[in-house]
Amino acid sequence: MRNGLRALADTLLSTPGFGLAEPTRSDPELRRELSSAVAREVMQRGGASADELLGLAVMVAARVVIQTGREGRPNARPDASAGLGDSHLPPQLVVSFALAADSLSGHVRTMAERHLGSCPSCTQEADQVRRLVRGSFSSAPKPSDAPPTSEPPAPREQPEAEPPAPREQP
Repeated sequence: MRNGLRALADTLLSTPGFGLAEPTRSDPELRRELSSAVAREVMQRGGASADELLGLAVMVAARVVIQTGREGRPNARPDASAGLGDSHLPPQLVVSFALAADSLSGHVRTMAERHLGSCPSCTQEADQVRRLVRGSFSSAPKPSDAPPTSEPPAPREQPEAEPPAPREQP
């Protein structure tokens, strides 16, 4: 399971337009380290189903991409109007807002909307998360996408009944 999550995380982290920026993307050792960290966190937090694990992996990978992208660039930006002091939205809040803004409390959502309205960097990160999710799940087959069959299903063969055994006369 962990290897599958690690491979999924590596794919998400390498996604063009969303994943890690160069030169991080082309550093296999760093990518492996980040993919392992994503898989480890997903395994620790767990999920009741494969879909929950996939969703959690996408959220954790998105947060890691945002955190890694922010390293080495100035994080301070005056933004007293958003109630955040001199910073960007926390990566987990960017991911939560991008994926399920309605699930945030009223105050947090209002603060995030205000900040995103004035911060192109955080807005770009939220847009990247949305694109990643659309790309990850839009290609997954849905039950309604199954190709129709032109022939009806073959009838199930019924086992032949054995003739009744002769009755013994007393």
